[in-house]
Amino acid sequence: MKTTQWLDDTDAALADAAQRFLQEQYRFDTRMQHTAQQRRFDARIWNALGLMGWCAVAADESLGGLGYRPSSIVLLAQAAGQALLAEPFISSGVIAVQLLAACQPGAERDRLLALALQGHACIVATPMLAAAAAAHSRVSGDLA
Repeated sequence: MKTTQWLDDTDAALADAAQRFLQEQYRFDTRMQHTAQQRRFDARIWNALGLMGWCAVAADESLGGLGYRPSSIVLLAQAAGQALLAEPFISSGVIAVQLLAACQPGAERDRLLALALQGHACIVATPMLAAAAAAHSRVSGDLA
């Protein structure tokens, strides 16, 4: 992926790190040697994406994120598409993170959000989570 203009240094760093990681660690020929389950979702890859900040671009800094960064989300989604990334970056790394952030603050919401931001958990954006976010109500662990 060649992008000639960056919105800021954070976008440039995220896009560069994403490209390098996906080229080195997410090679198509290597993934085809994995089991079918690993090709669908690899927890090691998801954790690495979280550590690189992929999930943190969807949450404000006050919640432990990098600040809501639509430009970074677009750049990461572009890199993910080019690499045929099977892991659920948009649904779990963006949408679920934003839904959790919209829920009423509490110990369980904060725990789940921290796990999601760091790539330690792949939170599923369920209708129950969406309803909790819309109502700005408390979230419980059974939503994850």
